[in-house]
Amino acid sequence: EPSANGTYDQGTMVTITATARPNWEFVEWFGDVNDTQNPITVAVDSNMQVTASFASIFTQYMLTLDTVGQGAILLDPEPILGTYDSSTVVTLTAEAALGWEFVEWQGDVATATNPESILMNGDKAVTAVFQEIVVPSHVLEIDTTWDLRDAVEFANNNASVDTIRLVTSGGVYTSYSTSDVAILKPLAIVAANGLAEKPIITHSDPEHANLDVFRVFDDFYLRGVVVDGAHPLSYGMKYAIRLRHYTGTDSVRTGTNVTAIDVDFKNFYELNNPQADGHAIKLDVDLVAGTIRFEDCTFDNFGYEAIRISETEKYVTDRALDSLIIRNCSFTNIDAECVRYYSDLDTLTADAPVFLEHITINNSATRVFFLKNSGGAVVRDIIVSNSRQSGHGRDADIMEIQGNGSTITHIDTFNVLPVPIKGTKGATVAEEFLYGIDPQYEAADSLNYTLLPNSHLYGLGSDGEAIGDLNWATNTPVTVSLTVAVVDSGSVTLSPPPIGLTYDPGTVVTLTAIPEANWEFLEWTGDLTGNNNPDSLTMDGHKSVTAIFKLMVGIDNDSALPKVFDISPNYPNPFNPSTNFNFQVPKVSVVSLVVYNILGQKVRTLANQSFEPGFYKIAWDGRNDLGSSVATGIYIYRFEAENFVKIQKMILMK
Repeated sequence: EPSANGTYDQGTMVTITATARPNWEFVEWFGDVNDTQNPITVAVDSNMQVTASFASIFTQYMLTLDTVGQGAILLDPEPILGTYDSSTVVTLTAEAALGWEFVEWQGDVATATNPESILMNGDKAVTAVFQEIVVPSHVLEIDTTWDLRDAVEFANNNASVDTIRLVTSGGVYTSYSTSDVAILKPLAIVAANGLAEKPIITHSDPEHANLDVFRVFDDFYLRGVVVDGAHPLSYGMKYAIRLRHYTGTDSVRTGTNVTAIDVDFKNFYELNNPQADGHAIKLDVDLVAGTIRFEDCTFDNFGYEAIRISETEKYVTDRALDSLIIRNCSFTNIDAECVRYYSDLDTLTADAPVFLEHITINNSATRVFFLKNSGGAVVRDIIVSNSRQSGHGRDADIMEIQGNGSTITHIDTFNVLPVPIKGTKGATVAEEFLYGIDPQYEAADSLNYTLLPNSHLYGLGSDGEAIGDLNWATNTPVTVSLTVAVVDSGSVTLSPPPIGLTYDPGTVVTLTAIPEANWEFLEWTGDLTGNNNPDSLTMDGHKSVTAIFKLMVGIDNDSALPKVFDISPNYPNPFNPSTNFNFQVPKVSVVSLVVYNILGQKVRTLANQSFEPGFYKIAWDGRNDLGSSVATGIYIYRFEAENFVKIQKMILMK
């Protein structure tokens, strides 16, 4: 016998005996000993390996298996060295792939029974036939008894399924598989309509090996759900959605689109460590996605960037994706940028379109966006409020947008660090549309960012809507606007100035008319009348006031008086948000200047009164007679005085 550690002293003579089981017999030794003697004695001069070969005393038969469709055949018992003893009874079990079903056996077994048995009294051949399960309307409806990965694999395997519908209100959909929930074909996962609560998606890998809730390789559409990385059934996920090639197997299809609509992403910290990283989406190296789109989504509690698409400089490519759209979304407690995106380094190639618009950000790192070398990006209608310092040192600015033609406009910041909004490498910041207004949230501590009726952000956006995520702009605003027009040469100052474009109801505003040289103030018309200067107006509703100036007595201007009625083309045109009209009146006349939309409906009356001879200028601020901002589009203005009529087009472009 060998020593306790399984070894022999060199030169030891060892006798080896092969003992066959019933119905088997010894055949030979092979390896470091090749012989048919049994037993056999050998000298152990070095490390040795010896194998005893046995053979059944019965005749041996082969069982050949095949499948049609997706599935497998299980055997009981398994063959030994590829064969069975004669008269062995083998149980055949057909196991269909998810999304498929067993139909029948063919060959030496020709039944639809499953499991089935076969007697090995000769060589046999058996085929298991599987077919796809027919799924009505291409929709697989699942409740929470399903493992989420099983449902996705069902869809991956079944050509008729393009949608998985979650039907349990507030139910938790998870997977206990140690493998990824992988989207390998175009697939939508949506909540059923009419559910009282959104279904919750997470991952429960018992080995804690998976970091992704979804690994995406092809088009993926997600709607109406909560994706929770730290649900009690989870262990702390790092990524909600990740695009990354598998080594040597599945690859992300070039042009893969990812769309999330009305999805709440929350609580992503790897292994539930609040100091660890976490992302809602990450695009890894060596891939080019299609359109990545998030609309009507929330992002709460992330350990790093919520949206990370910043690996582009690590591989040769002209883009990371075809377009990036983030619209009507809200971000809370993000420890780095809400969006970190890199285009490519080559300035000669066109950059992918990027739109970040109508976004509300609260209690997050100081820097909310970093778009690197992203020419032509549009960043507008953003609220950034109640910033905190980043655990990753992202506090040097509110945002930095890089790239020729990129624009940053209509940004409201409140209770943030005094650091800049930066447009670099050709990007521009519309300073006149940067605001510092309290958004007036209903209950920010409860993640309720509904704008109260007295919020001055209503109507302040680039499109005439509220600034920020429009899902929170649900109240009827009570703030009021003051529209001021000027006739002839002068200007008007307001004290206090409006908050954005509006006032709180009841505010008393002092208007001061300031004439230009050689002109003097004549009177107020509209909701303020008389010639007191300055004068006051109580804002108990939307108001419109015109300040009229006249040439000072003693100034010889007869030669300069116009000879005919006329109006010049408005300027600028296109415009945003205001434009000017210059017109001339040769004699005392009633002048009408009215703006219409393309359908011929009246939008705003700018003038309908008597004018002395002279040259006049009236501005239009892009609002209707009710004081509301109008939409982008083509408008028509009609100028009429006595028998003179002139009609022209203009474009409001926001």
